[in-house]
Amino acid sequence: MEHRARTIAVTAALAAALAAPALAVAPATAAGPAWTPLGEGPRPEANPLKGFIPFAGDWDAFPHSMEWSYFPLDSVVTGPGTYDWTAFDAELDEIAARGHQTALRFYLD
Repeated sequence: MEHRARTIAVTAALAAALAAPALAVAPATAAGPAWTPLGEGPRPEANPLKGFIPFAGDWDAFPHSMEWSYFPLDSVVTGPGTYDWTAFDAELDEIAARGHQTALRFYLD
């Protein structure tokens, strides 16, 4: 029972802390905070950082603007302190040519 009461108290305190900044921004009136309704704005064609992300390639099945790219570490690290970014740059150029961004990772196998 004590755990439940503590959980309710913490939840109420968190809700109040999160609501306080929003209420402080709007000037208070006798009826409560003043709200300014906003009209509908233009919708983005695609949110670049949200949704499904396919692996790098030309996919038309659904709208997206990001692609996953995985690179083996040895495709870039050619020796101690030596690097060859050719394959990496080529992949980034292909993704950019499609107008997309990438989430990339190197892997060791």
